[in-house]
Amino acid sequence: MILNRKSLMTKRRDRTPTTAPSARFTMISRQCHRTYKSAGKWFLRLACFQHVKRKFLDCGEDFDCKVIVRLINYIYHLDHKHIIGQNGWIEAKHRKWRKDMCRPIMKIIRKKLDRMAADKTILPKTEKYDAVHYMLGEWDALMNIFKRGDYHLDNNDIERLNRYISLSRRNSLFFGSHKGAERGAMFYSLVCLCRLNGVNFFEYISDVINKAAALPPNTPLEKYRMLLPDKWKENR
Repeated sequence: MILNRKSLMTKRRDRTPTTAPSARFTMISRQCHRTYKSAGKWFLRLACFQHVKRKFLDCGEDFDCKVIVRLINYIYHLDHKHIIGQNGWIEAKHRKWRKDMCRPIMKIIRKKLDRMAADKTILPKTEKYDAVHYMLGEWDALMNIFKRGDYHLDNNDIERLNRYISLSRRNSLFFGSHKGAERGAMFYSLVCLCRLNGVNFFEYISDVINKAAALPPNTPLEKYRMLLPDKWKENR
């Protein structure tokens, strides 16, 4: 999972749905969504524009599909014109920008999708048919992205982090116990959080171990929060 520039990895004994951690995540992978599906109102499902786009790219030179791809690219172009946190640009401004600029494009895309879905010449089990109905099936989750200004258009950050998790699977066999797995998940969370924030992990962990050891036993949790990589980088 990713909360802005924060990552969290968890350990489970099995695939049984569980309750959500006490935080609001802006991005959550499909696998995590199944894991925490019992949380219900905790999560707002967001779809991935890149997954949708790939479906239409697989259709090759089909004119209608190329138009959808170009419209999605234009949404990215508009969305990347401003970055939250730069030049006084805040989430509320970006939310309004998305409403004014991106939502009208989504209306155009929806009209084209509905027209293609009603076209009897587009046969089932073809790439174009699958692409159209896949995007229609994801429509509500795609539109959820525009409810805030800081929701990502895709889950590429998660995809990149999952690569490092996959590379660690053999090492995970040697955790030895469920407690060891919990500590391992915490360790990987810190490593990935350092990577997301451009922090050298060796420098970070060398400094934080000494600072954490110097804290008294009754230290408030907020003090430990300041030792996480994103805050550590700000306060160096």
